[in-house]
Amino acid sequence: MERRTVLRAAAATVAGPWLVRARAQMSARRIGVLYPRADPGNPPPGAAEAWKKVGWIEGETLLIERRYAAWHMDRMPDLVEELLKRQRVELLVAYGPWAAAAAARATRTVPIVFLWALLPIECGLIDSYARPGRNCTGIAFSAGFEVYAKRLEIIRAIAPSARRLALLSGDTRQFTVSGEPIDAMWSEVAAAAKAQGFEHTIHMVNRIEDIGPALAEAAGARAQAANIAGDWFVSSASQVVDFALRQRWLTSTIHPELFDAGLLLYHGPSEADGIYGTGRMQQMVDRILRGANPADIPVEIPSRFEFALNLKTARALGLTLPPSVQLRADRVVE
Repeated sequence: MERRTVLRAAAATVAGPWLVRARAQMSARRIGVLYPRADPGNPPPGAAEAWKKVGWIEGETLLIERRYAAWHMDRMPDLVEELLKRQRVELLVAYGPWAAAAAARATRTVPIVFLWALLPIECGLIDSYARPGRNCTGIAFSAGFEVYAKRLEIIRAIAPSARRLALLSGDTRQFTVSGEPIDAMWSEVAAAAKAQGFEHTIHMVNRIEDIGPALAEAAGARAQAANIAGDWFVSSASQVVDFALRQRWLTSTIHPELFDAGLLLYHGPSEADGIYGTGRMQQMVDRILRGANPADIPVEIPSRFEFALNLKTARALGLTLPPSVQLRADRVVE
């Protein structure tokens, strides 16, 4: 009897930590995270420490099911379905407009927290920024089109004689819950282009394979300037920048990755806002898991936008940047 008692005690001592973890996982909360860009072989940096800051221990009190589209946005609906029906997650985190729209199409009841969604009202994700009113909340790029207009204003200041503008974009139908284009976006963009004296053409892509033809179309339209936005172009940053330089385009973007690869100017959320946005997203997830309703959590937008200039690219294009433009820049890359 004594020997059996000792063996039981020893087994309990060895199994103790495992039993604690197993019990914790049985009561853990389960969420799904959708990454449009990343792939399992090159995942985003871990966020375990950040989750700890809001009171969750990944793998114990919080189980995270991650799914990666690896730039194949057409896979997004299947990834969402897997998370909802097979993994039975109780909350979805959606990175970017593609993931946010796919998640919102799939469920009107499971809470969704998006990060860097595009125009969430126009896309059908929320009713208003102050009171989203649906199952979605999160962090948006901006509340309107003023950022787009600002980029065109800067291009005009750099090149007063430029007239032909190419707008290269992801197909906005993929960003909406309805699957319809964002008519308000293109009318506002057209108005901003006209206000700056540009004749513009629009070149949208649905797949990585569309990038080359879209660039060629813009060149065929004899573009002098190009605003390049959309994750597809980020996936082929070197190709896009090389082509733009050969065409001697004055280029602007909202994607820091494209600017870092060599486009002329960036105007968008600052790096600090990017870090802050991720933290706020995690805080929103925390609030919802503790009982808050996403319909009542205001959608946030960046508090500060950064304007950056690439002087190396300007020199390659033979541009002399006006001092007034350089003085407005928050950051200048030599």
